[in-house]
Amino acid sequence: MLDDLLIEEIMKKWIKCTESEFAEEFLELLLKLMSFVLLINYKDFRRNIEGFNGRYLFKSKDNEITVSAVFRDNKMEVSEKPVDNTNIIVNFKDGKALMNYILFLTLI
Repeated sequence: MLDDLLIEEIMKKWIKCTESEFAEEFLELLLKLMSFVLLINYKDFRRNIEGFNGRYLFKSKDNEITVSAVFRDNKMEVSEKPVDNTNIIVNFKDGKALMNYILFLTLI
């Protein structure tokens, strides 16, 4: 009985960890795809950030998820490291909340 409870608790922690890692990687991939589109689609997409400079930080409350996006000189750089002097910080409860947010955005 005790072993079953211990195994169940370990599995819950592992699933939570993989959710956070997957959510972080997925967000980073989406932002890097956006950065790539900015590079190749010079006229249409890049005009949306023309002259815009900003620093965004996406993170979870437990800091398991940390992805930053820096807009500068009509480009966007993406990193898994936090950036200083952010203009916007988006905090998520956990990886599941981040994925729900991303999936919600794809539906609207």
